[in-house]
Amino acid sequence: MPLSNFAGWYLTVYLIYQSFALVVRRKPGPFPVSFWRTAILFYGVSALGNLLVPGPPGVATVTDAAGTVWPVSGILGTSALVSVLVMGAFTLLAWVRLLDSL
Repeated sequence: MPLSNFAGWYLTVYLIYQSFALVVRRKPGPFPVSFWRTAILFYGVSALGNLLVPGPPGVATVTDAAGTVWPVSGILGTSALVSVLVMGAFTLLAWVRLLDSL
């Protein structure tokens, strides 16, 4: 998978979350803790969901356009690792920040 694919997804996610931050910024008053807790939990559950993705039945490998054969288990393992390390880390940081604000 080319590095540009990861960069594109990071840019897409950044733009979505930045747009959300700009919308939330215009709302009057602070949001209750339950609002932020729900958002953090949803993000964390999304990360955990990537750990539960089953492989397609009967497909052990896939071949890309260049002819390279990739094991499906390796692709799913990489996806799960990225979810834990990236999404899990941001979930943990957000949760700690929320607890500090109480």
